[in-house]
Amino acid sequence: MCDLISVIIPVYNIKPYLDKCLESICDQTYRDFEVLLIDDGSTDGSYEKCQEYADKYPFIRSFQQQHGGVSAARNFGIQEAKGKYIAFVDGDDSIDKRYLEILERYMSSGKYGVVFCGCRTVEVARNTITKQTISHNFYTGDIRNDFYELYAGTGATRILIQSCWAKLFDREKIVKNHIRFDRNFINGEDTIFMLHYLSLCETYYATDETWYNYYRYERGSASDLYSEHRVDNEVEHLKFTYHWLKSNSIQRTQEIMSFDIAGYIGIMAEALLKLSVDLFSKYSLFKKTMKRMQAQVQIPHKATKKKTALSLWCIRNNIYFPVFAYQWLKFKRK
Repeated sequence: MCDLISVIIPVYNIKPYLDKCLESICDQTYRDFEVLLIDDGSTDGSYEKCQEYADKYPFIRSFQQQHGGVSAARNFGIQEAKGKYIAFVDGDDSIDKRYLEILERYMSSGKYGVVFCGCRTVEVARNTITKQTISHNFYTGDIRNDFYELYAGTGATRILIQSCWAKLFDREKIVKNHIRFDRNFINGEDTIFMLHYLSLCETYYATDETWYNYYRYERGSASDLYSEHRVDNEVEHLKFTYHWLKSNSIQRTQEIMSFDIAGYIGIMAEALLKLSVDLFSKYSLFKKTMKRMQAQVQIPHKATKKKTALSLWCIRNNIYFPVFAYQWLKFKRK
């Protein structure tokens, strides 16, 4: 007898995309699964669409809760899940028909704490598809030994290790250790969940096949905008990652942190440059944002790339304008 898989799908105002997602799940070759649709207070008819599928398919359960964010929706799904394994799928994404079959095959071997696959990133507006996988040339199957390559190395794509989708989890590990998505984070809640979970795993398996389809619709999000709360969110994320790396004795911590801090600089600069204020005001806010990060996070001396090392040297020495100018040029080209 096969093991039950609980597929948890958070839903919030994504009615136009739900059919594609749910039809891809209903078409799975692996049949021993349940689907938990958690509507997070949608106002566009998404919940009614969820109910439509729940009425049609006995393996689909539909729930509705007051709007509390994607973390609250996923946490509710974990609470209600009955499967031996848990898979997270976003309601505007889709999966290939052998997705559950392949992941369950490796997970049920009992050799791995987590199994994940590659994904296709589909830029809908640009009509482009990018395949993202972890090459077998870069890993041994040991979480701590491979973490640098998985997270920041040349053989990895960051999106795969930081996201909760494109993976199969052991529900018992999650429940017994009270692992949940942190509702205080508007960005990075996936990564924090993943790091908590990975600290309980010694081994993993990554198939280089791309069974998950991640769609980028460029709809925009409040969490992508500049705000004091977002600055605090990103800094707390950096602090958490640093302490996790140290407590789990992960090698090449400085290079990993340089990777994350470079990401922080880029996303905060882009959010600032989208503001409807003059360039001087944007630069003043950029300096303030960098100083807030410096006050709480140690800037590493080692980096994965030369341009990252140069940017971090400038920030470490309070030389902000060249970094801001570089980000402005990147933004203009984009």
